[in-house]
Amino acid sequence: MSNWKDKLFGIGLVSMMLGQILYGALIIYLGYMGIAVECGEVWAIIATVLAFLGFAIPISIGAVFGVMHVWGWHWIPALLLAIPGIIIMAPIFISGVFNLIRSKHS
Repeated sequence: MSNWKDKLFGIGLVSMMLGQILYGALIIYLGYMGIAVECGEVWAIIATVLAFLGFAIPISIGAVFGVMHVWGWHWIPALLLAIPGIIIMAPIFISGVFNLIRSKHS
């Protein structure tokens, strides 16, 4: 029999996972809208496909434009909304570039 702490932990874990899924969907939507407004539908589709393939920096930057131009927010709260994705993806991108350079020189 599980105790109340285990049940509470499970509820917290499920709520955090659901929150991350909703946040990711919001960023993809705002990124698509921001890039569509700034650069056009074709680039928005390309950025969305790249995000689903694992390269999410363009869609995160597009989310900043989406919050600014679609929702009409100032750039500081727009950046604060999208910065978790940028902080997570930038080191992954940089390490991928370094691995590519290292593999070409080996």
